[in-house]
Amino acid sequence: MQESIRKQVKDLLEIKMLIPLFEGGSRLNFLHEEEVEIPLTDARAVEMAVQNVNWQADNEYFDATIEIWVHGKLFYENSTTDAYGTWCGLMYAIEKPGKHTVTFLDSMFDLTIIHETHYTFQYMHTDYVWGDDDVLISRSEKLKTSEPLPKDVVETAIRHGFKQYAAFILENDIPISTAYKQNLRERLAEV
Repeated sequence: MQESIRKQVKDLLEIKMLIPLFEGGSRLNFLHEEEVEIPLTDARAVEMAVQNVNWQADNEYFDATIEIWVHGKLFYENSTTDAYGTWCGLMYAIEKPGKHTVTFLDSMFDLTIIHETHYTFQYMHTDYVWGDDDVLISRSEKLKTSEPLPKDVVETAIRHGFKQYAAFILENDIPISTAYKQNLRERLAEV
């Protein structure tokens, strides 16, 4: 893809994948004031990916966070314990017109992608108001909807994100299962 087209897509829509940092075999949580996730391009990414797989109950899962940035602003982010399944859901949404729910395994919040002549992203956002004594005072849910995004921009961003993720796993020989790697290779050949 030409660099000018890639920049145009990135300026409008960017989909990033982050992997969690681990310490002593455990995933750092968001209560820390420090960085807890890093992009695949970070120098520590391979080491963290190996710990990610080693942390799992078996080598069929990979934790990650997916971020969707629209016009340079974070629109949506969510963690999943099944990065491959989430990427497959994103890829499926660009292959078939209609309304698609993308599952983020072990998360309460999914993403809806509406694929018509353009694309829109939707998710349910919950706002909480807490009292001084950490007692929940109120909660309200709001449906957040992105602006309509051009078909070619969304499809390019999703394919680029998936290719980056698949290449990272395969080229760095992350110790995930053989079946997982084979599925990635097959899916990558279709993109």
